[in-house]
Amino acid sequence: LKEGGRVEQSWDDAVELAAEKLSECAATGFGMVVSANCSTEDLYIAQKFSRVVMGSDNIETDARRFFGPDYDAYVELMKMPGTLSDIKHARVIFAAGLDVRFGQSVANVEMRKAAANGARIITLNPEEHSLSVSSDVWLKPRPGEEVKYVENFLGTIVEVEEDTKAGSPDDGMREAAVMLRGLDNPVVLVGTGLLRRDATRGLLGAVKKLAET
Repeated sequence: LKEGGRVEQSWDDAVELAAEKLSECAATGFGMVVSANCSTEDLYIAQKFSRVVMGSDNIETDARRFFGPDYDAYVELMKMPGTLSDIKHARVIFAAGLDVRFGQSVANVEMRKAAANGARIITLNPEEHSLSVSSDVWLKPRPGEEVKYVENFLGTIVEVEEDTKAGSPDDGMREAAVMLRGLDNPVVLVGTGLLRRDATRGLLGAVKKLAET
């Protein structure tokens, strides 16, 4: 904008103007918001630019707004170690809200390799999705009851590990619990399919408990 109106500029001129404004900006007056959907490399460069070039720690992603009350659980999940090769070599994969038709295509490639190596796949989703047919067990909570469902699933895992005879009202839930029994490092994948409704607030915290079980 210039003098109240929009002015077209070339890319080179825009970059030069941005550099000029940034060079005049004090560290205390600088802040950066970067999309959490950027690649790891882009996020690294962004924080490097903010901290090293601009001398400011005022950098944030839009993840806090997206995850809301679940943000802390999201951060804790991000701290848990995991690589794509873990997916390929997994014996059991638990996918919560993951629909690889519309995203996470790299994860889908590794999941296919894991399945070819005999991995069992458990999917949690109240709706039809890409893993509905290919998974070994489809855990299908009612919409809006996902958090309660995962908490009940955690209880079923404990029952199975303690070898109790208590039955589960959901046969698939018990079958999935048996698959996970005794595994040290099952792979847990979380998609965004269950995180866009207020009813699923708290789901990441429940999934974090599952990952630690």
